[in-house]
Amino acid sequence: NSATSAASPAQNCVGVMPVPGKASVSMNSHVGAGAFVFTGMMFVANAAFNNLGRPVYSTLINWTREGVISLPLALWFASLYGASGVVYAQAVVAVLIGVPVTFWGLRYIQRTAKISSALGNARAANF
Repeated sequence: NSATSAASPAQNCVGVMPVPGKASVSMNSHVGAGAFVFTGMMFVANAAFNNLGRPVYSTLINWTREGVISLPLALWFASLYGASGVVYAQAVVAVLIGVPVTFWGLRYIQRTAKISSALGNARAANF
């Protein structure tokens, strides 16, 4: 019977594990939304790199995040946890990338400010 072999609406997109509606919404609104704090931190660091003349750093961050880390982790977590695993993988990647990139961005801003201050003092001394 083809009706019994079709995936039920309560199953995820891969048909492996059931994801009830309430649990799916809760997982997305808690885990997924919480991860956006770290994703936002990465966006701020990317904006700093772009605006301070280092767009290659932003490109490197984004390619590393999406191509090198996100895809393999999402596939692995999806095999373990079904559709929820993809959201969990996104959260893990957001923390793994967001925290170190934020410190890298802050360090770069501080270095740039020191150089700018030193150049400003040198210019003022010449007048």
